Amino acid sequence: MDEIRFEEALKLIEAGETVKLKFVTLDVRRKTGGKIREFVGVITKPKHQRENNNAVLASSGKRNHYTNFTRNFYSVLNGHVTMDQRTVHLPLILEVNGRKMML
Repeated sequence: MDEIRFEEALKLIEAGETVKLKFVTLDVRRKTGGKIREFVGVITKPKHQRENNNAVLASSGKRNHYTNFTRNFYSVLNGHVTMDQRTVHLPLILEVNGRKMML
């Protein structure tokens, strides 16, 4: 199995490329997780395409993705980004596009 460095994987993810992820789940508030999940065909929106939805931000508070080291991923269906959003902790990613993650 091929390996990918964390920095390379982060650049690939931040560029807005469609990726396949394998990661370990974690929910800090509920103290649950530890399951290995796989997402096929997910994307994170590049910084220049992210929209500020003031109604959502006002009700739920500011997102701290860089503090918590998380990113939101969206499913891609037939070339279109859906609103199915999943938050993933970056250090818990095991594989990106079938390549094993190295820290």
